[in-house]
Amino acid sequence: MTRAAVVALLALAACDAAPPRPSVAGVEGRAKVDAATKAWSDCLDTTVKAQATPETQAADAADTAFKTCTPKRAALVAEVSRFRRLGEPNETSINNAAVAEASVAAIETDLRSQTEVTAVSWKLDHDKDN
Repeated sequence: MTRAAVVALLALAACDAAPPRPSVAGVEGRAKVDAATKAWSDCLDTTVKAQATPETQAADAADTAFKTCTPKRAALVAEVSRFRRLGEPNETSINNAAVAEASVAAIETDLRSQTEVTAVSWKLDHDKDN
């Protein structure tokens, strides 16, 4: 699954139904969710490439990347929560937080797999060059 597909899945998971005409706040909110998703993804890519060495296991590099990028993930959860609040203003804060967390968790498994693949690819490319 590509990063663009992950962003699209997150956008779909962030709200139940899109209004026929998105409000300006909705368009801006979606852009912020997309930017936060990209920031988290970029952090994972950069960090896993820095961790991928011939001695490092891909899963270990991915674990380190996910730990390092925890603040970016938290920022994404916060943006999803704000975005959901636009469409569900009467939703309880507890439910909003749970759904925002679940929305991000839904793409996390795919991102972890992609991060491990990036680590393996980076190591293989590095080994070829040496």
